[in-house]
Amino acid sequence: MSLETTDAVTRETALAEILGGAQAVRPDVANLARRGVIVTLSIRRWRAQTSLRFDDLGMTIDDATIRQVLATIMTLGQKRLLPRDRRLKLEQAEAEGRRILEKHSFATPWGRFVPVTAYFRWKEENQRCQGAYFALRDALVADYAGIVAEVMAQYRVAASHAYAVLCQTTPDTEAVYGAEDAYIAAFCDQIRAHIPSAEAIAATFAYTTSFAYIDVPLNEGIVEPAVALPSLEVGRIPDPAELQERQLLAMNREVLGDLRSRKTAEVDRFLTDLVTQLRGLIYEVATDVLTSMQRNQKLARGSTRQLKRLITQISQLNFYGDADVERMLDRLQATIDLPARKRDIGALEDQLRAIATVTRLTLMQIGEPPRSGRELAIPDLPTGDQLHRARRMLQLDAELDLAVVAIPGRSPRQVQLDFAFPAAAALASS
Repeated sequence: MSLETTDAVTRETALAEILGGAQAVRPDVANLARRGVIVTLSIRRWRAQTSLRFDDLGMTIDDATIRQVLATIMTLGQKRLLPRDRRLKLEQAEAEGRRILEKHSFATPWGRFVPVTAYFRWKEENQRCQGAYFALRDALVADYAGIVAEVMAQYRVAASHAYAVLCQTTPDTEAVYGAEDAYIAAFCDQIRAHIPSAEAIAATFAYTTSFAYIDVPLNEGIVEPAVALPSLEVGRIPDPAELQERQLLAMNREVLGDLRSRKTAEVDRFLTDLVTQLRGLIYEVATDVLTSMQRNQKLARGSTRQLKRLITQISQLNFYGDADVERMLDRLQATIDLPARKRDIGALEDQLRAIATVTRLTLMQIGEPPRSGRELAIPDLPTGDQLHRARRMLQLDAELDLAVVAIPGRSPRQVQLDFAFPAAAALASS
């Protein structure tokens, strides 16, 4: 069996054990897909910007060819048409809506998949964010006159500076551009023309969500041709009608094969995404907190909050019932719930290191290796003994069946030897 085939088997085994139980040949994809919904979030609004021109900076380019070349190879940026505080609040509100969706969902080939366990919490937070977004719109409309006045005051300063630059670089500036007051007025009129009415701005705001279910049955809509034409006799030239039928049959087989392959790949990616994102998030937070603890020699308040957020988020996303994840988080929750003075920091570090070891191995098994944690004493590829000690510390299983432990690059026999001779395994991996 080739290394590539071995890795594929390791990956299939890991996914089956996590998503379908240790005895599952393959997870029930249709059942998993039914336990959530694809959510598409669309947030639109007037972007309050227009292109910056050389003239805006007091730079004059008379040669039309040079102007055309410069316009082709570069852009100067944007002119902002809202005060900075208003613009930032709108950008933050939009980003928050997308962040909330990401927090409660998985990225999949079909879009953001929100599991039923996270749906109603997402819906509540999304509605709150939507309300805040439209409140900013309403405030912008209500304060429209003052906002426009503030923007124009800022551009009068910019226009005055541009005119000063022109005076330094253009002979007889007043004859070419007029008096400063007239230049500033014309400059600001151009800016004002880019600011729509309050009603027009309000009409551009939209915050909508759309929903769809995942269509995962591999054969749905993919039907093999019902008729198979007999083989063509040697030397016989088919008539045009028969030739067309043969071409149609060949085309359909080719297209249907491609559709089935793509759908299989999408389903495989879906299963991998579920495990990768859940266990990957646990690994990242565990290593982040370990790094902080090593640096500060204690569990900082920020790290405590990070662990609590992790427990809440994973509890909502674990809709497929990853038993190992549930046990890991239960033990972590019990430690975090203790008063700070009663926490054993050394034991917490060991616990986080064990969590990182177990989740890292899973990510390696499914071909999604995370960043190294070697500087935190987390093995890049744990031996069987290291895995056994980590799982025993987390109380993940009473007895580990070595026959089903799949470690990339190691045969089942090598894994068993790792357990039997841990010192030799540690030496070999160093």
